[in-house]
Amino acid sequence: MKFAVLIDGGFARRLAGVKSQKAGYYSPAFIRNIYEQCSVAESCSQGDLLRFLYYDAPPFEGMVRLPVSKKRKQVRESGSFLDDLAVLNYVAVRRGQLRFKAWAPKKKQPIRDEDYRPVYEQKGVDTRIALDIANFCARKTVDRIILFSGDTDLIPALKYARIAGLQTALLQLPPPARKLDRKLVAHSDLVLNIEWPSESSTADSP
Repeated sequence: MKFAVLIDGGFARRLAGVKSQKAGYYSPAFIRNIYEQCSVAESCSQGDLLRFLYYDAPPFEGMVRLPVSKKRKQVRESGSFLDDLAVLNYVAVRRGQLRFKAWAPKKKQPIRDEDYRPVYEQKGVDTRIALDIANFCARKTVDRIILFSGDTDLIPALKYARIAGLQTALLQLPPPARKLDRKLVAHSDLVLNIEWPSESSTADSP
């Protein structure tokens, strides 16, 4: 049985932030650990990995207007996270977009530009996941799709996959992660329980 693993990066990052505030916990090694857990679980049932797909937006880069002074500022977020992931075996990175949405106050009475933090909005990730699921259905390159996401907008894609004859599975981390939405679970064939990557295993990446 061939399978593909699809990871919603924004979802995974939020969960990692709930589990640990340690800098660097969410890293390419965190994702690699999940990938390895999936590979081991599926190999026990004679599974054969086709590809591990990671969906996320690259760091924001653009001009924004500061909230107090109203001056325009060039923002360029640093980070090579996606590039580090892309070089791992069997991993493909699908890039969405990160758009500036607003400024949020860091404290109750903000009076300076520095008292605000930028809020970004991720765009295009769920669309790319749905398109890849549709392609797997059309080309019949896999028998099972394993999804790591809590986005209920993906329910139509899961329904389409099952109608097309593919098995669908969801990944569930233990507490403090929340239980997956029942609507998502209702449109999947099974839920695979995985463990949190340890902080020591994610200290050095990739």
